[in-house]
Amino acid sequence: RIIQITFYLFLLHTNEKLKVANLKLERISLIDGLTLIENRRAFDIEYNKAWKISLREGMPLALIMIDIDRFKIFNDTYGHLSGDQALIRIAEVIKDVIKRPGDLAARYGGEEFVVMLMNTTANEAAAVAEEIRTSVEALRIESREIENVVTVSLGVASVVPDREMDSVWLIDDADRALYKAKAAGRNKVVVWG
Repeated sequence: RIIQITFYLFLLHTNEKLKVANLKLERISLIDGLTLIENRRAFDIEYNKAWKISLREGMPLALIMIDIDRFKIFNDTYGHLSGDQALIRIAEVIKDVIKRPGDLAARYGGEEFVVMLMNTTANEAAAVAEEIRTSVEALRIESREIENVVTVSLGVASVVPDREMDSVWLIDDADRALYKAKAAGRNKVVVWG
């Protein structure tokens, strides 16, 4: 009987350790290994939740798509280690600007980031985007071959979801605004619509 109880307690303890390890692994799988902010997978999960909440509550949801201007040239000129350092510093700036619970900053891929802002209009999101733009510029990451310093272009979109909308529309709108910012000369914030 004592052996059974001991074995049962051992199994309980092992099971608890396994649960803790699985939680750690899940958390690691949602973090970008380089910048240590949320990754695309984390964004996708949180965005789907935020869309449903915004739909249910009838409140606006905003996205800011961010792209580092001419990053390939920077990387090719200064090397991948300098490129990585630039990504890390820019991610820190973005994360520092995003302060409210429920809002999210994530690395979307490569040199692209995304910010999700709950209960935020386009004008409010544009103000956040401008703060990110000026904060990145203020880092003064030197890039003689490109401009004077590394800059970012930002596309902003906001919508109050309804049942007729597909959640990818907001992502597409923010992405289209980003490309308008790049086409307009970069280092700009453009609001869609």
